[in-house]
Amino acid sequence: MDEQDPREIEAFSLAAGDPFLEVLIGTIEEPNGSETARRAGEAARQWWDLHGTGPTRSELMNQVFPDLDWGAVIEDPRRSLAHRREQGALVEAWFLSYWSRLGAISYVPGHGDVIAPGLA
Repeated sequence: MDEQDPREIEAFSLAAGDPFLEVLIGTIEEPNGSETARRAGEAARQWWDLHGTGPTRSELMNQVFPDLDWGAVIEDPRRSLAHRREQGALVEAWFLSYWSRLGAISYVPGHGDVIAPGLA
């Protein structure tokens, strides 16, 4: 049976070559993925201790990645500025999901904006 090279499958090639996806995978890749998750959990805990509530998504992201502008960091000239901003928001949503699955933070999308410290 002849197997097709995954690089020849258009949908796979587009996903694998996406600069935002590459940054996400590179950031959550171990061993640094656990370190980034730990920093997110510590930031949520410190925020809670200081303010009596958890940070919002943007506040947590700014604590973990201070003053990060995804559009300035990730070169993607084929997308419009609006689309690059949407991709940056998607990357942030994936970070929250990843950190939640690791137990570093507690966050349920659609159930408030507050991010609580996790159990990890």
